[in-house]
Amino acid sequence: MGEQELSQEILRPGDNPLYRAWYDVGGNLRRLRYNTECQDTRSTLVNKYAWAVPDDRSLEIVAKYSPIVEMGAGTGYWAKLLSDRGVDIVAYDKEPGNSHWCNRL
Repeated sequence: MGEQELSQEILRPGDNPLYRAWYDVGGNLRRLRYNTECQDTRSTLVNKYAWAVPDDRSLEIVAKYSPIVEMGAGTGYWAKLLSDRGVDIVAYDKEPGNSHWCNRL
């Protein structure tokens, strides 16, 4: 998945492209650490979406604690997925995408 393709993607309710992309490259952390091509893909996905890869189970668990205030929300990816599930969530980030951890496009 190229960087340009990711930047033009529209996130629809219920869609989880980070989860899909993670498993497209094998969902294997060791592979992502040692394969340059996969590492580039991982960096692109982290910048576009989030550090952690949410799946249905993790979203269900977090949703049980609604209402939620997410501090350090970054791109707001998790908040969007939770909101799509009807969770009452407010996401904050002092500098979304502008830290030394994340270099947003």
